[in-house]
Amino acid sequence: MSVHVFLGPTLPRHRARKIFPDATFLPPVSQGDVLRSVTRRPDAIGIIDGRFHDVPAVWHKEILWAISRGIPVYGSASMGALRAAELAAFGMRGVGEIFQAYHDGTLNDDDEVAVAHADADDDYVPVNEAMVNIRATLARAADQGVITAGTAEALTVLAKRTHYLSRSYPSLLLDGERAGLPAGEMAALRTWVRANRVNRKALDAEAMLALMAAEAGQSAPEAGFTFEHTSFFEQARQTAGEVGGSPAPAASAEETGPAAVNALEVLEELRLDPDRYRAVWERAALRVTVDATHSEPSHDLPGAAARFRRARGLTGPAETQAWLDTNGIDVHHFGNLVGIEQLVQDTVGQLGEMMPMAVLDLLRIDGQYADVCGRIIAKRAALAAQGLDQFAMSADDTATAQQVRWYFDVIGKPLPDSLESHWQPLGFADQRDFLRAVRSEYHYRALAEQTEGRDHEGDR
Repeated sequence: MSVHVFLGPTLPRHRARKIFPDATFLPPVSQGDVLRSVTRRPDAIGIIDGRFHDVPAVWHKEILWAISRGIPVYGSASMGALRAAELAAFGMRGVGEIFQAYHDGTLNDDDEVAVAHADADDDYVPVNEAMVNIRATLARAADQGVITAGTAEALTVLAKRTHYLSRSYPSLLLDGERAGLPAGEMAALRTWVRANRVNRKALDAEAMLALMAAEAGQSAPEAGFTFEHTSFFEQARQTAGEVGGSPAPAASAEETGPAAVNALEVLEELRLDPDRYRAVWERAALRVTVDATHSEPSHDLPGAAARFRRARGLTGPAETQAWLDTNGIDVHHFGNLVGIEQLVQDTVGQLGEMMPMAVLDLLRIDGQYADVCGRIIAKRAALAAQGLDQFAMSADDTATAQQVRWYFDVIGKPLPDSLESHWQPLGFADQRDFLRAVRSEYHYRALAEQTEGRDHEGDR
């Protein structure tokens, strides 16, 4: 099961994990994050906190996209409550009193749930008090007779007039005293609030996580609307990138590295070479198909990661980190990438009996079959004429070792520590079969170069 929950200052991570230990908790949501989440096909998405002050807020249409793809989306407490109230008619699941207040119109202003907070290293600790929490706390104080209803109302008005970044109980109590509210009530409230304040946002977030945990694995109802897949949305979807990241901004000509390029630009570049684009697209289609039909990750992810690194010469942490930086991904994405690749290899291995004929048929479809057969016949004749059509027996002799190094130079890959890690996934029967093929190709190309050299001499 895979569930993504966007969480920030509303609820500490350790409390959230106790309620829903199977969820993956991501930073506060911003524009593009739900699009990125959908690419990983979670069983559900939960939105609690979101960013809005420094980056564009989560887009309504990306939430609708998730719902249209059969992914239930829940919202509560903060940005999640706002979006759930706005999209309830389209199937977004709102949870909690804050959502209900926005949905029925009791609350309308975004600042009711807005807070500033620390960064991820400090678990997004809030630095001001949310207005909805102040309202709930003052209402409870009035219900319990700590203050009168009139004093509660007056304090609520004072808090609402205060900029959201400056809202706190100490400042509110000071404002109440300055406004001439009853001193006895202010003193009683000051003592009472230390242990009795209401965190309405946290309570709603906990309720949403509990509901998501209880409903985990249930199928989402079919979307009751037709999603309008506009060209603008498609551009946003392709540009979004990976879950947990941020959309790549428009880069200037001076910027370099993967961070300066977005997914749409990469696809456009590939499309200029139709054959390369199709080859990459079809391999990607295989990965998507395998990923979509396997609910569990590879059973041996550490082993798969080790084999992946070994095949690329990533011999240590420094080399691996450099590869991650070069490819613009983090360790989480690396694990996902390697896991799906291992599933692809396992699936191809299970289809071993059917694959050879399928490969031949694809060559026929692409018009390459006759050319490949012609090259095989020409190679066979050329090697036989020179007495070079014998099998290579081992990789220990100097000539064979040289030919193996030549082969890996030709294909642009480092010489692996183990030849088996290369030839086995390619389907060679054994190492002897692989070395024979390398030897034949080495000699055939050498003969072709000699022939070409003689032809050039004749031209002179």
